[in-house]
Amino acid sequence: MRLRAELAAIDGVAIHDLGQQRSGLVSFTLGDLDVNTVKNRLASAGVSVGANGPGYTPFDMEARGLAGIVRASVSYLTNEHDIERLLAAVDDIARAR
Repeated sequence: MRLRAELAAIDGVAIHDLGQQRSGLVSFTLGDLDVNTVKNRLASAGVSVGANGPGYTPFDMEARGLAGIVRASVSYLTNEHDIERLLAAVDDIARAR
C-alpha cells in the first residue's frame, strides 16, 4: 500500500502494523511526539486520523512498549488527494520537530 510505504520513508515515522495480511488501517508514531499532538496537528492541516493509547489495546501496546499510536484509515472513499495531504502534513510535522 502506497500510504504505508511512503509514511515509512518519512524521517522519524515508525509503522506499527503487524501480521501478514495488511488492511487499509495504518498505525504509526512520529518520533517522540505524543500521538494526540500528532492527531491535533494533522487536524489543523485538514487531515482526520485517530489516536489510541494503551487503554485501546493494553496487552499489545505494553508488550511492544508503545505509549500510543496514530491510526490512518484508507477506504474506497479515500482519493489520491487525501493521501497526498496526509503525507505532506506528516512530513511537515516531522521536519518541524
